[in-house]
Amino acid sequence: AVYLPVPQPPELKLLLKQGEDILPLNTGESNIDEYYSKGNEAVLSLEGDMQVSADIYLNDEPIYSSGAGDRHQIPLTLNEGENNVSIRAVNSAGDFTDKVIRIICDTIPPLLLIDSVEIQESDAGTTALLKGKCEPGCRLTINGEGVFADSEGLFEHTLILGSNMSMEVYAVAEDGIGNKTEYRSTVYNDILKTIQRIIITPSSPTIEVGDSMKLQLNAVDSEGKYLTVNPEQVKWSLMADTGTVTLDDNANVAGLKEGQAYIMAEYKVTDDFSHTDAIPLTVVESTREKSKAARKRLTGPSDVLSSIAAIEKGRKNIFAVRLIPGKETELNIDEFLSFGIPADSFDNAADIRFGRYDNQEELMRRFPGMRLLGPMFDISLNRDVKLGAPICLRFRYDPGQVTDIRRVAVYRFNEQQGIWEYIGGTIDSEKGIITVYLSSFSKYAVLENSSLRLMEDIDLTRWSRDAVYSLAHRNIAEGVKTGKGYYYKPENYITRAEFIKLLSAGLVEKDTAADDVQLPFTDKKDIPGWAIKYVEDAYANGWVKGRAAEGKTMLGANEKITREEAAAILGRMLGDPPRPKGIYFSDRDSVAKYALLYLDILADMGVLSGYDDNTFKPKNFITREEAAAMIDRYLKNR
Repeated sequence: AVYLPVPQPPELKLLLKQGEDILPLNTGESNIDEYYSKGNEAVLSLEGDMQVSADIYLNDEPIYSSGAGDRHQIPLTLNEGENNVSIRAVNSAGDFTDKVIRIICDTIPPLLLIDSVEIQESDAGTTALLKGKCEPGCRLTINGEGVFADSEGLFEHTLILGSNMSMEVYAVAEDGIGNKTEYRSTVYNDILKTIQRIIITPSSPTIEVGDSMKLQLNAVDSEGKYLTVNPEQVKWSLMADTGTVTLDDNANVAGLKEGQAYIMAEYKVTDDFSHTDAIPLTVVESTREKSKAARKRLTGPSDVLSSIAAIEKGRKNIFAVRLIPGKETELNIDEFLSFGIPADSFDNAADIRFGRYDNQEELMRRFPGMRLLGPMFDISLNRDVKLGAPICLRFRYDPGQVTDIRRVAVYRFNEQQGIWEYIGGTIDSEKGIITVYLSSFSKYAVLENSSLRLMEDIDLTRWSRDAVYSLAHRNIAEGVKTGKGYYYKPENYITRAEFIKLLSAGLVEKDTAADDVQLPFTDKKDIPGWAIKYVEDAYANGWVKGRAAEGKTMLGANEKITREEAAAILGRMLGDPPRPKGIYFSDRDSVAKYALLYLDILADMGVLSGYDDNTFKPKNFITREEAAAMIDRYLKNR
């Protein structure tokens, strides 16, 4: 008799994961295990009731072959649509189990379109009828309510506006796999067409220190009648925060110290247009008994704030357009401004709006030596969007008005501090065009600044020009006087003391007072006199710790600073830094540990950049112009 062993094929346990998520199993009519995936990458986990070897085929292509083991982890790269995975698992006796699974990969979000919105009047009040189309078979909700769509995906849905002037619309289409498409917009009541302006009341209030009050906003129609506005459509803001008052989103204002504040209300009429009003509010000394410990009086740019309030009342909304992700856009806004947007600038649709101010004379009287060469523009988005690529803006000016082209640049107006900030730009002096690339939006204008200190060795074509003059405009970079002119010496290496001075001088506020600081550095006698106070500030705040050498702590004030040393100082100035979003530079293993912690964070911020070969070169010394670029980016992004 011949003994034939009974085959004992291994029993398999399969698990399919995407990240931390386990994909659910569905058994189809053909008895093949089926999975649905929203992404192109997945990991197949295979276990047997005993050790098994495994051979895996994906769409008839071999992708994995391994000897006996308790568990096999197989990464899968899926095609859009149907994917077949064939598995053969073999135990030590040669018995095997064959298994086929199917993975349906669908990464495309479902279609969702709102084709039209019809505002209708009835005895029940104002309604908005939405008509649109979604992918057939998907689940559709509008403002959280389920909406029926027919076999072709067509749908209608009515929103009750009633007496509201507007209503937010939030629609979501979700397919069977879980892909979602979102739509956000606002529908407006026809009554908005009658609004001519808005008024804050009271128009010029006075409160005492420690008191509070609530402001009101009313709309005025063409006949002078007052209309009540929807408070959810109103944005309240301090036009510059001088510490005089606090203001919340509900227009409650409280007096903190004597002085004057300027408060602005913006009422969004449509996606493309808003009404604004601004008022002064005065805080006077309290008539009640004062506490013994008085706060230190803070000063703010109050002389500039009244000008800002007047400017806001003269704002003209001149252009608005919806930006579509993946679409390159080139537009002329008016005779003074045009812009270009790369296709990869936005992940989500957003509305960009342009306002213009033609009455800036009162404001510019506060800035002697600075002269406008064109209008001031306010550029804003209707939602917070992180730009994937900078937007190109081209400002036109009259070359005949220019006295010295070296002093011409684009500036941004900082309303919080009441100052102009140097941006720079590439100048075509013959055509009268200056081009800048921006990653954030605010108020911008082309100015000629006669008080800007010029550096004889920084010409219009120097790559570091904008960074150097940005620091010079802030009175941070002073240059070296030689003869009758000033020189920046951009290609010279910068010393540790010079780097510390540039950084400390650029910060308005210090975290720790530097009074009576005892520097621990054994070579402190080598610190130049002009640098002492900046080094003391940096040491008191923990930004500079020195170098350990032969049991001593040395500053090396007059030694050249390396890229990793500069990164460490910049990183410590962040305080408690956020977690980095990426990992950068191929030579990061050669970066000292004290600097490695900050490398990726500063790269995320755009402060640090590498070389063309993706290296950081941490031991390289920094030139004065490289330091200017690094510090300018840090001050603008911190």
